[in-house]
Amino acid sequence: MSDDTLTLNGADWKVKDYYGEDWRWRDSHISVRFDAGAWYPASVPGTVANDLLAAGEIPNPYFERNSRLIEWIPARTWVYRKVFTVDAARRGQRAQLRFEGIDYAAQIFLNGHDLGAHSGMYVPALFDVDGEALNYGGENVLAVVILPAPHEEPQVGRSSRVRTHKSRMTYWWDFCPRMVHVGLWDDVTLRFSGDVRLDDVFVRPRLDDAFERAEVDEIGRASCRERV
Repeated sequence: MSDDTLTLNGADWKVKDYYGEDWRWRDSHISVRFDAGAWYPASVPGTVANDLLAAGEIPNPYFERNSRLIEWIPARTWVYRKVFTVDAARRGQRAQLRFEGIDYAAQIFLNGHDLGAHSGMYVPALFDVDGEALNYGGENVLAVVILPAPHEEPQVGRSSRVRTHKSRMTYWWDFCPRMVHVGLWDDVTLRFSGDVRLDDVFVRPRLDDAFERAEVDEIGRASCRERV
């Protein structure tokens, strides 16, 4: 059983904003052939606001009332793109694409293949990508389409109306301005393994009545792939 991880973090991502599904009409999740302009450098982990600030596209939101000038950001659709290569020697291994934190809802594409959708700021998104979706020994294009941020309650609001698993503080709190972030705020990795991989391993101790001895069970959830 083997396990190896290729990190997809870094400052070599690109990001661009769209209205609605204009990104799909332009095939921006597949290629930039028809949509080469106005892509900004992006860093992952990070947020769209941080990338735009670094690119000089927005003013410092922590100065005076500048936070009001960036409230358009969470209202747009944003596409993150990254080009990366995978060693041909990894062919035949099991591959899993893992996002530790997507803020908030997104559609994920790899080389034009629709891997699926995800929502939830604190829930990892996992996709098996072995097979036709991954190019071994060649170029791979990963695209993450971040949808507009959902409407949520600020500090003065009703918790009973909260419907999303997203940081509520950014919608305005008494000690910070309203800055609703969107982006890839945690690690992105491509995890390779053999046919069997152990996930969620944990240890469960059982004490005897006298609290003098303990039995320990090592429990794990295994995932495997059948060979045909």
